[in-house]
Amino acid sequence: MSSASDTRRAAAQSQSQSQGQSQASALKSMDQVNKSIRRPLSKRPLDMIWMTFFIVHLAASLLVDSQTLMPDNVIPASQSNLLHAYLKDSSDPLISALTSPAPLGHLFHASTRTSTSTSTSKALPHNYAWFATSMILEFAVQVPVFVLGTIALWRGELACSVSEGERRARRTVTSHESRVTSLIRSVGPLIIVRGCSTRVPIHPDDARIYPVLIFYSSLATFTTLQCLVTVLYGPESLSLSRSNKQVLLSGYIPFVIVPLALGCDMLRRCRALIERAKRTEAWLKKR
Repeated sequence: MSSASDTRRAAAQSQSQSQGQSQASALKSMDQVNKSIRRPLSKRPLDMIWMTFFIVHLAASLLVDSQTLMPDNVIPASQSNLLHAYLKDSSDPLISALTSPAPLGHLFHASTRTSTSTSTSKALPHNYAWFATSMILEFAVQVPVFVLGTIALWRGELACSVSEGERRARRTVTSHESRVTSLIRSVGPLIIVRGCSTRVPIHPDDARIYPVLIFYSSLATFTTLQCLVTVLYGPESLSLSRSNKQVLLSGYIPFVIVPLALGCDMLRRCRALIERAKRTEAWLKKR
């Protein structure tokens, strides 16, 4: 009796190990298929532009804009010198309002809200409260998006075209297709990405970042456009020289155009995903 029980137990363990090895092999096969259908970054010029913009903007945010949120005594001298050099060339009235005489971070301390007779620091002028809000949103929303967006775009996108995806969806009788289809059914839901109307495993990558980048684009375009209009047509423009305005325009205009173009590109990609998913769904219903 004991021998029969041991035999059944050994058989169960053997079957479990076999299933585990089969699943591991299947997951490895998924990864190989996934890598084989991805386009390299060199063939995705728009993604290269967006990634470069994110990296440049992240550096500017951390090195310059972050000083509006930091007390003077914690800002390194080299970082402070970088800000002073920028203000010397541009006389940016918006950054100056938040960094002189007190950084935005001082707004959260009682000393900056006391009377001027007992404190040398001044509270932020009320007409710059909107810019203070923009700076807070930059670090609460935009900086994380720079990191997430760079990672997502680096990981790549599926390279299937519409016609190729449709052809693959119809090749359901080949052994390879059958293995992939069986694999997907066992380990996860069917995902249709970038027109690949076939059961192809993918990593949770760039397609999920598209709505986030659309939101970022809307926020960044609006807030930077506000800054641009303020320095050009607001009362601050009266104190700016021609060279100051040229420096400000060269800094602000790219940060309006690039996020706007990014948003248009992400909208185009989302629309393509939706349209192709609808076509695939309609084709599957006809089968």
